[in-house]
Amino acid sequence: MIPLSPAREQELVDALADAFTPEDLDHKVADPLQIPSAERSGARDVKVRARALVKWAAVNGVDTLTKAALSGNPSSSRLRQFAASIGLLASPTELLEAVRLAPKFVSVSDWTRGLGEAQRQVCGIRMNMPGGSDENQCSGFLVGDDQVMTVGSPSFPAPGLDVTFAFEGLTIGIHRKDPIVVDSDVVRVLRLAEPIARALEKPTAEVAVRTRGWISPAPGSRPTADDRILVVQYVDGSLRVSVGMYDATITGDDEVRYHTATYRGSLGAPCYDAAWRLVGIHIGGKAGFNWGRTVEALVRSLTAKGYRWDASNGVYQAQRVAPQTADSHVGEHDAIVRGIASSIEADDVWSDDVEDLDLDKRECWA
Repeated sequence: MIPLSPAREQELVDALADAFTPEDLDHKVADPLQIPSAERSGARDVKVRARALVKWAAVNGVDTLTKAALSGNPSSSRLRQFAASIGLLASPTELLEAVRLAPKFVSVSDWTRGLGEAQRQVCGIRMNMPGGSDENQCSGFLVGDDQVMTVGSPSFPAPGLDVTFAFEGLTIGIHRKDPIVVDSDVVRVLRLAEPIARALEKPTAEVAVRTRGWISPAPGSRPTADDRILVVQYVDGSLRVSVGMYDATITGDDEVRYHTATYRGSLGAPCYDAAWRLVGIHIGGKAGFNWGRTVEALVRSLTAKGYRWDASNGVYQAQRVAPQTADSHVGEHDAIVRGIASSIEADDVWSDDVEDLDLDKRECWA
């Protein structure tokens, strides 16, 4: 479910008022959605009418209202920016506008590069549980050469062997003999059937080589007021990036709160600040906001289990020598992983065509 703070509700009201006249708001948005007349407003002020529709959307789906509005006025820049911020438009341009004013925003080129890396490192996870007919879906992200971090107990029981990981351009299974690296607090680190993070994706192409790399803790300050939190989640077979405000009311360093849209399948998704620094993992939603476990809490939890997590070795047992691979190119590949600064091609970022909306498809919310 998308939790909209009062400020975000006002943002949607303003976007609707900017895109429609009072009559068009009825004919192009409310009528196609068959919103009952009792839940509309007959006021001449378009913002009053828009506010009534936003109130309806709080119960019936902000995505539903936003999609209908975009169908009625697909060229509205304010609507498109709002839609992109809640993950409905896969447009780097509009996403960029949604984070540009954040205190931790970096340069446009660095931000675009970070988006491309996140696209390659985040995955969807499908698990058919032993003895059950239901399929569980969640998100995860690479934390080592063959390791994916996601949610664990109590959200999901330990998986069997019928598990698939869907990355950009790759679907891979779980390791048959050693599927779980570690269970730690509310997260779990799973092992892929084979290493993929160091593998060169285009070793023969006449372009700069790149690897997927993996996500690891990085130095940086905690989010503060006015910061944005990005949640990169795998929903309905594709990635979505949502942007929302950080909620600074929480104290302590175990939990991070944010007003960022999440969908069914988003549990386990990485949470970033505007500079693409990992700040936590998405755990769930509460009344009026979403929340996650901070990266500092994740590191402490892994340490308590005897594990470390870094950019060179992934997640590994602290008392052991850091794991090495038999690949003769490991040194060369590690250098690429640590300084991934990869090239972003035209097909590495998403299209901002209106057709990306898949407006007729029903969405489910987390």
